[in-house]
Amino acid sequence: MEGFKVSSVSTGAAALEQLSILPIDRVLFDVMMPNLTGFEVCEKIKANPDTHLIPVVLITALFDKQDRIEGTEVGPDDFLMRPVDRTELLARARSLLTLKFQTDELERAESVPIIRHHHENFDGSGYPDGLAEEALPILARVLQLVDVYDALTTIETYRPAFSITDALQIMQMEVAKGGWDPHIFSLFEQFVRSGTADFLSRGAGAGSNT
Repeated sequence: MEGFKVSSVSTGAAALEQLSILPIDRVLFDVMMPNLTGFEVCEKIKANPDTHLIPVVLITALFDKQDRIEGTEVGPDDFLMRPVDRTELLARARSLLTLKFQTDELERAESVPIIRHHHENFDGSGYPDGLAEEALPILARVLQLVDVYDALTTIETYRPAFSITDALQIMQMEVAKGGWDPHIFSLFEQFVRSGTADFLSRGAGAGSNT
């Protein structure tokens, strides 16, 4: 790709090996790969404290609801639908690299703890510090919900927006698995259902309550 130094591999396992030995700034791979699927590789990247801030873009032709749910749960930073448009690919790559460089600066400054705790889970199973319950900063707990709600209810090139009801149901499943603070989620759900939370989503008005 023009303007980028590219390292290519043919399997998910090889991608993980490259990440362990090379300073990679962005990862782009197909959902359907031999050995490990793109979903599995993305999950491993995001679960590793050494690589969890590397932007991950998945390329996919999958489009049904279960695939969209699975894709959202493993935490990619972006999706591209096949056939891939070269102009769009380059634009997304540059945008994510800019975000990565900014995040690196914030991490080095250690001035934004919210970024550090974005992947922590309420039950303590997250990373990088394994914080649980009240040890998690409350702002981090709130922003986790806002970020996911925004992602689910916004139209993307690879999928339509989820309705408010479907988005909240998906989020409730994550709460039940110990991912997020159930009390804060309950308050968040009430706020969303009150009809005054459109500003939380870039796709405000795109999804319905049904």
